[in-house]
Amino acid sequence: MGYRSRCSGSRHDENDENAADLDTGSLYGAVAYAYQIGKYEVTNAQYGAFLNAVDPTGTNANGVYNSCMGSNTHGGITYTASAASGAKYTIRANMGN
Repeated sequence: MGYRSRCSGSRHDENDENAADLDTGSLYGAVAYAYQIGKYEVTNAQYGAFLNAVDPTGTNANGVYNSCMGSNTHGGITYTASAASGAKYTIRANMGN
C-alpha cells in the first residue's frame, strides 16, 4: 500500500508493504502511486487560506485536508463544519507560521 499518514505522528505502519529495495541496496522503500513534492515551504496560515479558497463549503472533494492536520501535536489546521462558508478551516493558536 505504501506511505500512510496516521494521526499518531508516525508516518509508517508496520504493515505498510514499503520494504527496502533489495535490488539497489537502498534502505528506503517505494510507493506504487504518483505523488508530488512541493518546492517551497508553506505555513499553516498560507495552507489554511488555500483550503478556504478551494474548498469554501468544506466538502474536501479533492482530498486537500486530512483530519490529522488538526488532531495531533504537529497539525495546525482545524476543520469546523458549522463555520461559515469560506471559513471552515482555521489555524490553531500559535501554529500559523
